[in-house]
Amino acid sequence: MTLKIFYWNCGSGLVRKLDFIFDLIRVNNVDVFFVSEADFSIEQNPQVLNIDGYETVFSRTLKSRNKSRLLCFKKSAIQTLNCGSELDEVITLSYQNVVIVGLYRPFKCYDGETERTNLDRLLRSLGEHDLSKETFIIGDFNIDIDKAESRFYPELMQFADSKALTSVSLGITRARWVRDNLQESAIDFILTNSSKFKTSKEFCELSDHCVIKMDCFRFDPIIREKKVITITNWKFDLELARNFLDMELKALPILSSNNVDDIDYWIRACLIRTSLKFVKVRKLTSRNSNEIAERKKC
Repeated sequence: MTLKIFYWNCGSGLVRKLDFIFDLIRVNNVDVFFVSEADFSIEQNPQVLNIDGYETVFSRTLKSRNKSRLLCFKKSAIQTLNCGSELDEVITLSYQNVVIVGLYRPFKCYDGETERTNLDRLLRSLGEHDLSKETFIIGDFNIDIDKAESRFYPELMQFADSKALTSVSLGITRARWVRDNLQESAIDFILTNSSKFKTSKEFCELSDHCVIKMDCFRFDPIIREKKVITITNWKFDLELARNFLDMELKALPILSSNNVDDIDYWIRACLIRTSLKFVKVRKLTSRNSNEIAERKKC
């Protein structure tokens, strides 16, 4: 199966952009959709965020600061582990043995703090998670990952290395005209210790950030039923074996299936069928002559 995780900095005005978000969720059958710069106030009606089959999770700042700048839509099978501190825009989820972290680091700081203390607090919050599990951290860090000279880039890379996480750049994820200058940056990206995923992005006119799309591949163990064939007519072992395999192969709808595991089974069955040359027959000796006589009567 594939676990689909989306992330989008909507650029404020969440409610006006819900149709776009809900369409993405339904069309792509998204499991988790993080939305940052949502700016959803505690005074707003949360029922406007309802979508069938999904739960809405807010960062803890909705209660501590009366406004959540990060929220997510998730399927009920995915567990909520943590909603960050009273100041951090972080939501941590879990599915089977996978940890999924969505975050947003504002470029504006709260009163009494600096960009340095803002980042340190966020990294401490991330470091409290059990990152020994398969982990995906996705979000808008407001640090350009494609520029080593970017502010706080060394600190972020040092944190990633200490947790055995790899940074995954998606190239330009934010583009905006400021007067006559086009500002472009790669500030939305992923930190992970997994290699079983692929990413893509989609630009839209509703925000200066693109939608980050991530497919995480889950490989469940293959359990195949074993069949034991008992052949009673010892004279026709080879023919019966071939007939059995022919019937098995004809019963398989190989042209209409997209199941890779089934196709793998069919290929193996074909190889067995085409390479079958003989079936060992138990040698008959004088000690089982009575059994020979009984079989000849059949």
